[in-house]
Amino acid sequence: QRRAIESTEAAIGAGQREILLAMATGTGKTKTCVALIYRLLKTGRFRRVLFLVDRSELGNQAADAFKSLRKNRLSSRVFPSPS
Repeated sequence: QRRAIESTEAAIGAGQREILLAMATGTGKTKTCVALIYRLLKTGRFRRVLFLVDRSELGNQAADAFKSLRKNRLSSRVFPSPS
C-alpha cells in the first residue's frame, strides 16, 4: 500500500495525469485509495477527486473507509504527511 501511494505521488510529481494502480485481491485497494485521496487533498494541489466504482458494494466499502478515516484522522504514524 505504501509503495502504491509513493509511486502514485511520484508519477503526479513528474506530471503524469493518467495512472493505473493494479493490486491483487485482499491487498487493501479501497483503503489505499482513501489514504491517497486524503493525501492529495491535504497538499492543496487538488480540490476534488473522483472515486468511481462499478458495483454498489464497492461504493459501500469506500464510504465505510472514508467514515473510518474521519473517525481515526489517519495519524502521522500510519501515513506521514507528504513532503
